[in-house]
Amino acid sequence: MRRSIIIVLLLLALVTITGCKTTVTAPVTTSTESKFDIMVTGTTDCKFTGSYLVLRADGSSTSHSVEGTVPVDYTATGWIVSCVFQNQNAYGLLGVTIHKNGILVGGSSTKAAYGVVTLATP
Repeated sequence: MRRSIIIVLLLLALVTITGCKTTVTAPVTTSTESKFDIMVTGTTDCKFTGSYLVLRADGSSTSHSVEGTVPVDYTATGWIVSCVFQNQNAYGLLGVTIHKNGILVGGSSTKAAYGVVTLATP
């Protein structure tokens, strides 16, 4: 399961990056990096597993596998963040929001049994 989540994250990051029709000819400086807050919320005591990928301006990336019970917040610094979380219950709401430098940039949720939320920054 974790392997498939990591594969989905990597594919999502690749689609996000290659979906742009621009070419970067100069290296991106670290000044373009931002602080991201990934907030996992939902029904009280909702258990989840998931992972988030942080792509940095220098091209390096870090993947974090996580599990827990809502609510939980994760903080990362980078250029792009992509995440996948799965509800580990047959009931309840699982929601994820991403804030970039304190500003909400994306959110999604699911009420499906064992539902999955996939989200990436623009």
